[in-house]
Amino acid sequence: MIIEVSQLPPSSANPNARVHWAKRYKDNQTYSGAVYYEAVQVRNSLAAGGDFRPFRRPVLQLTFVFPYEQKHDEDNLRAKFKAGQDALVHAGIILEDNMSQLVVKRPNILVDPQRAPMTIIDIREGRNAKTGNDKETC
Repeated sequence: MIIEVSQLPPSSANPNARVHWAKRYKDNQTYSGAVYYEAVQVRNSLAAGGDFRPFRRPVLQLTFVFPYEQKHDEDNLRAKFKAGQDALVHAGIILEDNMSQLVVKRPNILVDPQRAPMTIIDIREGRNAKTGNDKETC
């Protein structure tokens, strides 16, 4: 399942950002809402065709599309996406986002001024989701 969100996680969500908690909260709510809306759209279109089940052991591959080349800290990008990850749970795409259920792969960075800003969320089911084996298929 691929979900495209026409926003990047907010800079204020960076754990090192020195911003007022209210701004961080508001920015995270805005981003979370955008991820939730797009996730529900994809979920509903798949459910209409009878082809949707929530991911039990999801493997998450994130691609962040930026308008220009710059250095990015991988850990901070993952942390900034936390509001989006919670939105995926709230939308019913993934059942749980705890460490024993969710595998988050190293994020990709793409520079594309025409498509930026964008977050591309690729979710796959991990191998042996029914048996509880944590090995992934990707």
